[in-house]
Amino acid sequence: MDSSATAEQIGASEGGLAAMVSSLNAQMTIYGTTGENHWDFGYPSCMILRDIMCKIFEEQYEKSPKIEAIHAGLECGIFCGKRPRLDCVSFGPDIFDIHTPKERLSISSAKRTWDFLLNVLENLKIEK
Repeated sequence: MDSSATAEQIGASEGGLAAMVSSLNAQMTIYGTTGENHWDFGYPSCMILRDIMCKIFEEQYEKSPKIEAIHAGLECGIFCGKRPRLDCVSFGPDIFDIHTPKERLSISSAKRTWDFLLNVLENLKIEK
């Protein structure tokens, strides 16, 4: 499970894009970052959903989940930038060689992810 890409990771990506665009004598505009810091979601001290999911993960797999900020969690940072009190968690199966012709997904990890999601949904209480 991860929270989001960090501002440092996003900055590095933007820098790489700028260098590529410059080498092509092209132009680029990045929308959504000016004056906003929605990329740096970090780890708020109180995330009820994350805590519930960690507890369920530990019960289901008898180990602690790996919690980190990675590129794949970018959307959480964007959503939380717009709604700062949003409790948001990104998780998924093991994917290898992402965004390449060799990209592949572990079927067994997709099954584990599905089982975990069902367990989380069964354990959440929706209060009106």
